[in-house]
Order: sequence, then C-alpha cells, then structure tokens
Amino acid sequence: MRNAGCNGVDKSVVIRKTQGMNKLFSLLLLSLFFAGCHKEYCSEPDATTCSDGTISWEGDPGADGLGWVFYPATPPGSGVPSKAHVLEDLPDNFKVNGLGVTACYYATGEKFYCHCVVPLDKYRLTKIQKR
Repeated sequence: MRNAGCNGVDKSVVIRKTQGMNKLFSLLLLSLFFAGCHKEYCSEPDATTCSDGTISWEGDPGADGLGWVFYPATPPGSGVPSKAHVLEDLPDNFKVNGLGVTACYYATGEKFYCHCVVPLDKYRLTKIQKR
C-alpha cells in the first residue's frame, strides 16, 4: 500500500475528505450569517413613507414627554389631526421646535410606551431635509 498510515488507510484520501469537509463547514457558516442577518441592518425597509411635516419638542421622555417627534402634514380638508411620530435618530441640526421638513421614514416595529391611551410607534429616518 502506498501512502498507508498505521491503520492501513491511504493518507491522501483522508486529506481530501478533510479539505472537503472544511469547505462544506465554511459554506454552512456563511449561509448562517446571511440567514441570521437582521433585516434592519441588511437592507432598506419595505414600507418607507415620505411626507412634509413639522418637527416638535414634546417634553423630556424621562418626565413622560415624547421627546422629538415628527407630525406629518394632514391632507387639506381631512379634519383629522396628524399623529405624533416618535423618531429614534433625529440629527441634532434638525432639533428645532416648529421646523418644517420633508422626511422619509419607516416604522421600526418597536413601541414608545408613555401615559398615552395607546403606545406610539417608533420611526427611523431614511432621509430628511428642511423645507
């Protein structure tokens, strides 16, 4: 037997099988990484909304305020006031009470708990500019 180890097994066959298993293991790890990637960090959200509106300071969240929120403009004649959109990531240069902006945002799926009748949705900005 050529290349036989102490058990009489051909070493080249063992080496090839080990290399094949290493490749398979690497592919498995890579696929798990992509499958486990959280949507928030891997791609843009599916439901992004863009609208004009106003930035408003609604009090310190530590004292039951809402913090910085975005009020989308209500359609003319709708008679329905817009709901506060609690923002997670408002840049400092937009933290001006009453500032008119055009913002693109999406719901994160998280809730902002306050002494409200219903907890408010949290939103993340994808784009914002002053009007």
